[in-house]
Amino acid sequence: MSATVGWMIAAGLAVIAGLAWVAWRELTKVKAQDQAKAAATQARLANLQVSVDAIARAVMSEQCDVSEGALRLKPLLDAVDTSWLQRSDLRAILVMAEALADQPIKDARNALDKQTRMRLDLERMKLESEHAESVRAACAVLVRGDA
Repeated sequence: MSATVGWMIAAGLAVIAGLAWVAWRELTKVKAQDQAKAAATQARLANLQVSVDAIARAVMSEQCDVSEGALRLKPLLDAVDTSWLQRSDLRAILVMAEALADQPIKDARNALDKQTRMRLDLERMKLESEHAESVRAACAVLVRGDA
């Protein structure tokens, strides 16, 4: 009987060792997946930051309209860090983007009659003249990396 108990204990220890090895292997896989996910997230944020920088520089150098820059920057900044919405030095981008959010683009804009398009263009130009300097200043903050 003691030999049987010994074999049962040995078999139990072998099962425990096997399960421990499987658990360790799976834990290693999960850790590797977590590291890969973190690296992918970092790469994505770096790419978004490059885009933010490029658009901000284009707005500052007047290669891109202030209105277009604000509309392009808002979703990028939302993706990079939502706390930017509380920053007063970047508020002009939000104000401009929200003011233009309801204006149609692409095919929807082309479908409008000429008079409506002209009215929308005048609204956009008025907004640009009111907020151009503050949006460019916000872009300067983004380029400096203060954001």
